[in-house]
Amino acid sequence: MAAGSPSGVAAGRPGSDGVAGLEVVVPQVFEPRGSASSGRAAPDGAERTRPGAIAAAAAGEPTAATGAASEASGPGSAVGEAEADFVRRTTATRLLQLACVAVFAAQWAPVAQSLAAGAAGGAAASGREVALAVLLVCPPTQLTLEWQADAIALASGQLGSLFTSALLHSGVISLLASLVSLEETAPWLETMHGFMIMLISYFMAGAGAALAQMCVGGQPAGIGGIGAVLGMEAAVAVRVFRFTGEPLPPTAACLATCAVGLLMALYQPLVGPWGIIGGVLGGALSGVLAFEVLWMMRVVLGVSILLGLGAWNLATWLPRALWRLLAAAASLVVGTVLALVQAVRGV
Repeated sequence: MAAGSPSGVAAGRPGSDGVAGLEVVVPQVFEPRGSASSGRAAPDGAERTRPGAIAAAAAGEPTAATGAASEASGPGSAVGEAEADFVRRTTATRLLQLACVAVFAAQWAPVAQSLAAGAAGGAAASGREVALAVLLVCPPTQLTLEWQADAIALASGQLGSLFTSALLHSGVISLLASLVSLEETAPWLETMHGFMIMLISYFMAGAGAALAQMCVGGQPAGIGGIGAVLGMEAAVAVRVFRFTGEPLPPTAACLATCAVGLLMALYQPLVGPWGIIGGVLGGALSGVLAFEVLWMMRVVLGVSILLGLGAWNLATWLPRALWRLLAAAASLVVGTVLALVQAVRGV
């Protein structure tokens, strides 16, 4: 179901003559917490959908809105069918979470054996130091150095590091907070706007986090994992506010993610305060410009395909044209020689 689509209907009370009143249509926007909110106040006699109505409708449970609509329109009303069709999509979300976990495992794989043996770089390490390292540290392994956004890579034209840095996390705490937060925000964006808008929002926030830490924070490199997740919270909040005109109250997962982001801002130089601010700003910007970015991506992809086909046709046309030219020249030469021979014999 597309966001902002009219889906909330409440039936009026029957009049004195026993005839049911007219139905009142109220535009509904489903919030990421599983509730439905209206973009404007419902008139008298209209009933707003209670929180969790969509989840209950998907499970087949009766709700106040569906009950009123059933009384007015009978079984199989448009409202009941629309809410029953609301399916929470999580395929791209699961792939994104799996990518974050896989990248984190690849980050720590080269040093896992050393940490398990209680040694790091040949120096003895206590169990407390190992635990703190696993919880908070971003190991400087080859994958981290290649995927983080740094000034040298960007100056050489490797813009892809802005997006790969969004998958890097500093410690298990940052990773777990990101997974929990994505469980709330990413499925909402994927369900309402599609997986491309969800991915664009995530990587715009991650790129904003890395760029802000390098350009404003003064760091030569940056990672955008926790900044991208906080940017997703901002993207959802901006979209809900644009649709409903009401601010979205934070949940426990959102507050916990903000606390972890504050910890990373104070502890991890690759994140820093500007990394958090940049991620939030990038996510908020994606709440306004994500569809424009998607349109530009489609235009660039279409133009690239057309240019590629044109280059292929040109590259294959030249040999064909040359072969035809050589064949015509050979035919002309052979014909001329034969004509001369016949002329000489005739003489």
